[in-house]
Amino acid sequence: MEQVFVLVNDLLRQDVETRRRKLHIRTYKVIPLQGQHGLLEFVANTAPLGSCLSRLYESVSFTLYLVPLSAHEDFLMSRQMQPGMPARARSEMSKIERTHKPNVEVMKSAKLAAFEKTLKEMHPLMRHLFWQRQKVPSLWFDMRLNYSRSVATTSMIGYVLGLGDRHVSNILMDEATGELVHIDFGIAFEQVSSLYLCTFRALTPNLIMFVLTHRGSVYLSQS
Repeated sequence: MEQVFVLVNDLLRQDVETRRRKLHIRTYKVIPLQGQHGLLEFVANTAPLGSCLSRLYESVSFTLYLVPLSAHEDFLMSRQMQPGMPARARSEMSKIERTHKPNVEVMKSAKLAAFEKTLKEMHPLMRHLFWQRQKVPSLWFDMRLNYSRSVATTSMIGYVLGLGDRHVSNILMDEATGELVHIDFGIAFEQVSSLYLCTFRALTPNLIMFVLTHRGSVYLSQS
């Protein structure tokens, strides 16, 4: 897959508009040795996107520290968030699954209500990660722009190549530049590479072509 990304980057460099916007996919070296063994390049300064978000929501001192920097409503409301909220939300979802497992429709309704309640209590904070990492305005702008371009490029190419299993543990973020680095390509070209993933795909198929959550759109907007 990394070889495919290299070819895609060559195509993006050949187009005037994509070259002007510096669109590309962040890659890393992979050296196959045997059928199931190989060497991977260590990608420095990266962390799973889920870990980056968890640190933001778990750190009350971080949100309090950032309050004077902005007058955004979600920013001010973040002061009222209690530590451990993500863990409690996951625990509530698990409890609903255990309680209503025999009745799928009731479970779906309960999970939707719990999810909507969580959305009201947990406000988008990822833009604050950029402020935390880069204090100089020009560097902050570059980081946000790199993130936006990276999201756009990997989303489009990922859809064309049929990449699945894209979640916040399979997407790394360079905490210095804001670029995204995708890993774990067990589902590619709409095909799966193991029996476990076949079972997982059958239980949780991709029902829509592309996902852009409201939090994701906030990250891409001006701050």
